[in-house]
Amino acid sequence: PIRVLTGNEEANLLIHGFAEHLDKRPSVILDLGGGRLRTVVVGESWNLTETLALGVIQVQQVGAFASEDWHQDTAERYILEQLKNAHRGPFLPDVYATGGTVKAISQVAGTPHLSLEILDEVEQSVRRNGVPDYLSARRRGIFMPGLLVLRHVLHHVGGERLHYHHFQLGDTLMEHLRPFYKTFGGKLRRAFIDREFELFS
Repeated sequence: PIRVLTGNEEANLLIHGFAEHLDKRPSVILDLGGGRLRTVVVGESWNLTETLALGVIQVQQVGAFASEDWHQDTAERYILEQLKNAHRGPFLPDVYATGGTVKAISQVAGTPHLSLEILDEVEQSVRRNGVPDYLSARRRGIFMPGLLVLRHVLHHVGGERLHYHHFQLGDTLMEHLRPFYKTFGGKLRRAFIDREFELFS
């Protein structure tokens, strides 16, 4: 039977997947999806997880509400309203992030290390020239909403730089499943691992 991961399980896998990439703690990790933005503050012996209704599709729909045109002012007011009661500390200069939209922004910027200045440059370029054609049509439609979310979240948490990291949830999940599968032998164990990897990659 297939069981959908809970939000807490996904957050724990996110923390473990990023652990080896964190230079220091506490650190802030963002997982920007279509429907939600998950933030995880990873401390030395504690974690703080928060889920906000700031997914890129959500923001895009708010910005285009009751109209086919994109209204950035409407989207930004919504983002700021969602952040009003969101957790703010600790104030750290470096924030780590994952998600398809973050990947697209880093591709357009030409670097996985996105300072506020670089995000502003990308935004101005997109305003002048539009979103690059080499991105998929689906990705182009949610590019600006994602850019706005990242910029406002960085300001909110006092961040100066956003570091994109390609994160495979399936890889981390498999690391947690391996001890269980060691109780099986040979080909049977391999078959179980292959099947789970296909399901969760």
